[in-house]
Amino acid sequence: MPDRHRLLHRMRPNLPLDPTAAQHEAWVELVSLLRDDDFRLAVRSFFHDAFSGARSYEVTAPSMLERIERLRRVQLEAMAARRSGLPADGAGARDIARRVVASMADVVGQEYTGELRRRIATTVPGRTGATAGFAGGFTGVLGRYHELIATINKTPLLESADLAAHQAWLATAATAGTRCDTE
Repeated sequence: MPDRHRLLHRMRPNLPLDPTAAQHEAWVELVSLLRDDDFRLAVRSFFHDAFSGARSYEVTAPSMLERIERLRRVQLEAMAARRSGLPADGAGARDIARRVVASMADVVGQEYTGELRRRIATTVPGRTGATAGFAGGFTGVLGRYHELIATINKTPLLESADLAAHQAWLATAATAGTRCDTE
């Protein structure tokens, strides 16, 4: 299955035959959300604005979706490393942070440099420059939808405190040691 199909499949609910109470409640709320005319209009407007411009082919091309998938995988690796207690200032964390930043650079079409590492360490990872508006719109319109899907599908979703801890860990790892000045 092409990466773009896998990406879309992760955004679909998959209610098990014997759902937990939380999954059932999320399903009921999801149905209500999807019936809301304002929500559907907001989603339609977001996707029209995001993908009808000159760059629409570029952001939906298989090669871009592959880069996004690589970024997702290394971000998950970084989250798992932080949760396992890997010290952010250690060599293993620095290597993960280097790969996260390199992958982010690849997605947004920037050259990977030490300066980029420092800039990303002081901002929300993955949401710099042109991607900031898209990411904010995506989570703003579809944020609750993704939370419900994560509950229904039992997939990990970062809570705001967990996201803040992840960002701090990644920032420390990205700037630890002298490597970020030379790369």
